[in-house]
Amino acid sequence: MAPAFSIGIQSKGTTVIHQQGLPPLSNLELFPQAPLLTLETYRQIGKNAARYAKRESPQPVPTLNDQMARPKYQAKSAILHIKETKYVVTGKNPQELRVAL
Repeated sequence: MAPAFSIGIQSKGTTVIHQQGLPPLSNLELFPQAPLLTLETYRQIGKNAARYAKRESPQPVPTLNDQMARPKYQAKSAILHIKETKYVVTGKNPQELRVAL
């Protein structure tokens, strides 16, 4: 059976493409500059996840870099991370969510 691939988006916006069976921080792709990610960037991330699943070569996802983005959002991110990790249940199976806006 082929490994499963997923896209993870944290509440602070950091996005990853992850492969089933890899250790938690061994992501295939990491997009940490959340405030700079656009809708088109998220579409490209989704396309790359699909390429991994189809065993095709992913395309580089162009991203912007702002040296001040990290300091601007670091305190907020730290607080959100603390809140998020309180709800982690080690060993619990993933839960699929459907969001309707």
